[in-house]
Amino acid sequence: LRSRVTTIRWELNHVPSLELIEKTIVEEMCKHFNIDAEKSSLTDYELQLFKAQLPYFQSNSWIYLVKVPKKGLFHSSIKAPGGLIRASVSICENTIQNIFITGDFFTYPQTLINELESRLKHTLLNEDELLSIVENVFKKLNATIPGISPKDIVNAIIKASSKIHLLDLGLTEDEANNIIELLKPAKYTLLNANYILLPYCAKPLDCSYRYDTVCMKCGACDFTLIHLAAGKLGFKPITIVNYEHLEKTLARLRDNGEKAWIGCCCEAFYEKHFEDFEKIGLPGLIVTVEGLTCYDLGLEKLAYEGKYEGLSKIRVELLTKILKLSESMKRTSKQTYTIKPSTIKSALQA
Repeated sequence: LRSRVTTIRWELNHVPSLELIEKTIVEEMCKHFNIDAEKSSLTDYELQLFKAQLPYFQSNSWIYLVKVPKKGLFHSSIKAPGGLIRASVSICENTIQNIFITGDFFTYPQTLINELESRLKHTLLNEDELLSIVENVFKKLNATIPGISPKDIVNAIIKASSKIHLLDLGLTEDEANNIIELLKPAKYTLLNANYILLPYCAKPLDCSYRYDTVCMKCGACDFTLIHLAAGKLGFKPITIVNYEHLEKTLARLRDNGEKAWIGCCCEAFYEKHFEDFEKIGLPGLIVTVEGLTCYDLGLEKLAYEGKYEGLSKIRVELLTKILKLSESMKRTSKQTYTIKPSTIKSALQA
C-alpha cells in the first residue's frame, strides 16, 4: 500500500498546520490552471447543491453501499504488480452464488467491479469460463486496472473458491478463512509437513526467550501448549526471529528434503512476501494470527529486523486441530500403503 499511497507525516516527518496546507493547495492550483482565487463562503448554488446531496451521503444506502456478508463466503487475496486483489466468494454445487471483489487498486471506469460481480454470479466455477467472462467485460467497457490483468482477478477468485475443499477435511468456514494454502493444496502439506514455524512476536514481551528459536515450555503463554501438542504429534517447532531467519530456515528445510511446512503469520505478511515464498519453492500451510499486527501499526520494518515489540495472538485451537489432522492423515496413509512383511512372505511362497 505504501508504494502507492502516502501521508504528509510520512513525507515531511511532521504535520503542517491546516491553514498552511490549505494555502499551499490553493496556490499550486492557481499556478497550475493559471487562475486567481479569493477566499469566500459557499455560493448560493453550492449551498443548494450541498443540501440536496447531504441526505444521500448520510443514508444507509451510501454508508453500507458495499457490505460483504460475514458468513457463507470464502476469502482470499493475491498480490499483483498493480496492487492487492481480494475476492470473497460463496459457492453452491460448483457455481458462484455471490462474489465481492475489493482490494488496493485503481479501476477505469468506476463501474468495472460492479459489472464484473454482476456477470460472475451464477457462473460455473471453471477457470476458462471465468477468464472469458472477465476479459469480455474488460473489452465491453474498454476497462483497465493498471498493473492488474483479467487473469489476476480470476486467480484471486479461484484461490478463494478452492477453500471450500477445506470443509472436506473437517474445518468450518471460519477456520477455512483463517488458512492460507501456499503453493500446494492443504492435503499435500498435511501429509508431508514435519516442522511448525512460529512467529517470535507471539511470545510475551517479557519472555527471556522471545527472540530465541527455542521455547522453555514454562507455561506462561500459548507457546507451551503448542510445543507440547507438536511434540506429542511428531512435529518439530521452530521460533522464527526475523525475516532473514525465515528464509534461511525454509531454504534449509527444502535442501534437507522436507516437502512442506506448517506455520503462523499475519495475512499482510503473506501478501507482502508471496513472491519470496514462491522463489523458495517449499509448500506450506499458514494459520493466520489474530489481533493487530505490525502491518496494522506501520511497524513492519521493525518486525522484518526482529525488533517488533508488539504482541500477536496465535489461533491455538485451530493450529492444534491442524496438527492433529496432519498426524491422523499421515497415520492413515501409512496404514493404507504399508504392506506387512508376513504378507510379502505369504505372497512369495504362493
